[in-house]
Amino acid sequence: MSDLLEGATVGSMQITVLILVGIGFAAAIARYGTPLWVARVLSASPTTRLGLHARGEDAVWVNHSCRLIARGIFMRLLHPSRRWIEDCEAAAPQQRAMVVEGATMTEAALRIRGRSHLHQTSEPAGRWVWPAHFGLGVWSALRYGRNFEEVLRLAQSVDAWHRYLVLDGYGFKFGLLEFMHRTTSVAHFRAIPGYYRRAAFHGLGRAMYMGFLSDRPALFEAIGEFAPDHDGDLVEGTAFQAAYLHTDDPRRAIRLVRATPYEWRSHAHLGLVLGFHAQRTLDAAHFESSMSQLPKSCAEAIRLGLARCDESQRRARDHHPVSGYGLWRELLSAQLEREQVLEPMYTAFSEEGRAENKGLVS
Repeated sequence: MSDLLEGATVGSMQITVLILVGIGFAAAIARYGTPLWVARVLSASPTTRLGLHARGEDAVWVNHSCRLIARGIFMRLLHPSRRWIEDCEAAAPQQRAMVVEGATMTEAALRIRGRSHLHQTSEPAGRWVWPAHFGLGVWSALRYGRNFEEVLRLAQSVDAWHRYLVLDGYGFKFGLLEFMHRTTSVAHFRAIPGYYRRAAFHGLGRAMYMGFLSDRPALFEAIGEFAPDHDGDLVEGTAFQAAYLHTDDPRRAIRLVRATPYEWRSHAHLGLVLGFHAQRTLDAAHFESSMSQLPKSCAEAIRLGLARCDESQRRARDHHPVSGYGLWRELLSAQLEREQVLEPMYTAFSEEGRAENKGLVS
């Protein structure tokens, strides 16, 4: 009898150990599985795997950009202390935005309910505000999928002014990982309330820029046909992404804007200025270096646009510190067009002015 009892005890202990091991594996998969899966997708020829329309040097650039996001994921996974922040800072200026996006996405995945401790860090927190909130949004899309109500709750828990950037990252995830294969993957965006919906479409536009990098006519055709009620948000996203990521060659962003159909030009101007604004926030020295590649009149026009950006942001934040993000963008867009701030962007490269340039030029 004692042998039977001893055997039963040993058996129950083995079952308990197996259960605990299983729970441990499940917890590890839940915590680390998603970032590792994303890193794998972005590391293995993403242009082919994700169905992106990028060829030649464009394909090389897109693959490299995606691998930088994966690099940020691994940085955070391998350095649980604050060393990952130092590693991100040590990345080359033209790579830092994507590395930070991947790292902060993973930081959110490893924190309870996605709450990052970035706001408790030192000086990088202020400069990382754009990619950090964006990375949190990418994680929210991976965690909650089409349940955007949970994403909105998460957005409400972060800085009031930048919470819309969470939806920006949310839209980007669906755009990059699903949209090119299945456009219905973003159908639920239309149910997102208020300005958050526009931010999600803005993020989709950022992904579409990478998805159609080698085929601008197809990009603009897709924008016009897919979401005519949000075409302006998509165009803003494409121009933002071009200015934000091509830090070593700002002419690429300007060429995109000059190729944008005339009726969307004001949206492209807004996205361009906001992209340069985010780039300058992340690394002001590198931004100035990139501006030195442009004709003087063009660089001065962009700097003037950024001055208008700062002024309108101050006015909107002073009067509407919580809900003024959308107002800021509207004020800035109106001022850029009223003063034709970016007109030198057209005349610096050819005899034509903005009015003569109807878009789809090289």
